[in-house]
Amino acid sequence: MDSDSEEYAYAPIRGDIADIDSLISTMRNARELLDVEKEFASIGQAEKVVLAKELERSVITGKLQDELDALTERYEAAARAAERPEGALTAEAYEMRVIDLEKDQYASGKAVNEEANGNARREAELTRARGEREDVRKWDPTADATDASKVLRLQLFAQLGFRALEDGKILVSNNSTPDVHVFPVGDDRVATANKLWELAGRA
Repeated sequence: MDSDSEEYAYAPIRGDIADIDSLISTMRNARELLDVEKEFASIGQAEKVVLAKELERSVITGKLQDELDALTERYEAAARAAERPEGALTAEAYEMRVIDLEKDQYASGKAVNEEANGNARREAELTRARGEREDVRKWDPTADATDASKVLRLQLFAQLGFRALEDGKILVSNNSTPDVHVFPVGDDRVATANKLWELAGRA
């Protein structure tokens, strides 16, 4: 067999081998493109994303349902409140009740104001009495007295809480209490003395 016939005889075989190699290469490339493990990983990741979205949607749906239930409950409560219960006051009776409450409120406010005014007056009297007591403490009986015995008596009276006023009255005070009493001097000296000692013990 000559050389031409040999080349002709082997050419189809070489062509078949080239096609087979090309097919094998294509399959290898397809296998790389279609990596099973990667595909399974991608599918698993996609499932996780879908589950996360479903969970998020479920949470949102639950919140919306809770809000709807709360609104429904409020609506039903308002509807029940709008209905007049059995034995409820009529409009006229309700108006009279409001008037009575307003009267009670006015009376209570008046009593509170009167009590506040009374406290203010008592506070003013207490302040005045304290000022007079300070004047008594600062008073020097020796400034206008010349007789030694009179000075001693005035000092003793001042220490006991007595002070003679210009209008014939005696101011009675006590260091242990803030109270101050003014007592007019009477003709009965015994009764006057007893009253002064009584006020001194009470002051």
